[in-house]
Amino acid sequence: MESWAMFHTALNRRLLDFIVDEGIDPALSGQRLCDEFERIVEFLENSHGYTLKDGNRRRMIAVALDFLSECGNRRGGNYIADGVNCEPAHGSLDGFEGEYNFFGRCIDYAGEYLRGGKPLYDFNGGCVGIWDEFLGNPEFEYARGVLANKLGQRAIHRALVLCYGPGYDIYHLQRCSEDVKITAVDYNGAFYETARAKLLKPDAVQWVHSDKWGGFGHPLPFEDGYFDAAVFSCADPYIAGGLRRFVYEDVYRVLARDGLMGVITRGYPDSQCGADKLYRMAALCHDFAESVCEGWQGFYSAGETRLLFEQIGFDINAVTLNECLWMAAKP
Repeated sequence: MESWAMFHTALNRRLLDFIVDEGIDPALSGQRLCDEFERIVEFLENSHGYTLKDGNRRRMIAVALDFLSECGNRRGGNYIADGVNCEPAHGSLDGFEGEYNFFGRCIDYAGEYLRGGKPLYDFNGGCVGIWDEFLGNPEFEYARGVLANKLGQRAIHRALVLCYGPGYDIYHLQRCSEDVKITAVDYNGAFYETARAKLLKPDAVQWVHSDKWGGFGHPLPFEDGYFDAAVFSCADPYIAGGLRRFVYEDVYRVLARDGLMGVITRGYPDSQCGADKLYRMAALCHDFAESVCEGWQGFYSAGETRLLFEQIGFDINAVTLNECLWMAAKP
């Protein structure tokens, strides 16, 4: 916990420095009311050359505003959060270097991106190593371990790993349940070799080639009720809002009765969020930083996610790890 707090304190400071260095903090000093937000957007477009017409860049400004609200007031040149000065953290990041460096590069690029620059990272072959380092961070790995252990307590014969990426979810499932038959699918094949290299039994996995699934918005190439479990981690914020119901309805379709779905994703802090201030700041910092990556849509609130799952028909068994880990069953 101490290393986690050290990492996020340092990362929050980095985002604060970006806001100050860009000279945009005066424009983000008002309340987040509709007319005030529109004034801020207009100011930044005129004074900073930002291109805020599209949803993602415009959303970044809203995230930055919420982030500053979480930080508190600025007094005497320093940001104060609950009376605690958010000065730069000192000491070792102790395993969080990859995550810190990834977010740091994203934040450093944010100004160029807000001015209309292309996304910093995509999911093609040239960025595989970057995503592998980032997605293997201690936070995500801990959550994957908890999820795999929970699934390992059930009789899971066939499991789907949706958007397998660098292969961490497959690794954890194989480690916790040697007999489970895993089917792995992703919308492109860029991560295939990297994922295989992590596994002790890569040939035990049924790898569904990308030409069989076109990504979010396309039906999964599996029969109804085929899987006992489905794992979907770290990719929920890349689903466009208009496609999100379709994606989870299709996961529901391919699950057997009593089948489990495990989802790992942060929730956007809202009035219902019970997480502590440092976590809420961490979620907002993450959302702002990864916004410069191709396809990022932003975190959805936990309340929105719960309502969606319940409307589809899932029974929500557990929501843990600051509303990052969701376990839901198909009754």
